[in-house]
Amino acid sequence: MYIVNPYYLEALYKEDRRTRARIKLNDITINNENIKSIKYDLSINDSEKFKIGGTYGATATVTLLNYENEFDNVKFENKEFNIELCVTIDDLYTVGQLNTELVKILNALKIKHLSSLWIPQGTFYVTDIKKNENKTITIKLIDKTKYLEDEYKCNLVTPFTLKQLYDDVHKQAQIISDTKNFYNQDKTIDKVPERLHI
Repeated sequence: MYIVNPYYLEALYKEDRRTRARIKLNDITINNENIKSIKYDLSINDSEKFKIGGTYGATATVTLLNYENEFDNVKFENKEFNIELCVTIDDLYTVGQLNTELVKILNALKIKHLSSLWIPQGTFYVTDIKKNENKTITIKLIDKTKYLEDEYKCNLVTPFTLKQLYDDVHKQAQIISDTKNFYNQDKTIDKVPERLHI
């Protein structure tokens, strides 16, 4: 849970709130001034049904401004796109707006921390990149869970370990995980249950 102060919450709940965005790639950070738009879709297909404990993947389309050709040599393929948003706080007070008796109270506020909360929107992977004629780059993205929508079919020959099963699921789903080792990874599975799917 994020700890925020009441000024941040007030800005968050405003109807006319604005946000800043940044995208962290493996080795660079793209800031708000280089992002034209981010379209985020978390829709459930008509054929899908909500399941308790289930999750649904998201897609995003990012359009970057490339007026000065700063992204011409950036290889976006095979990079993780970590998208983050932050509420913009514009209505900070100035001394001219305040009664001088309140200046001491205002100076005690930690205003510099009001807009420092970046909220992660997900980790995405590139599915398509298009360099446009108007000096923009459109990148279509998909999040990790979209790779898990296909049924997993176990083709391993018994006996196999839980680690081999784990690695096979990741290979078929084309996902990379930070987890390399886990408890009971050496446990052996001697018989594949019917209709083993994940």
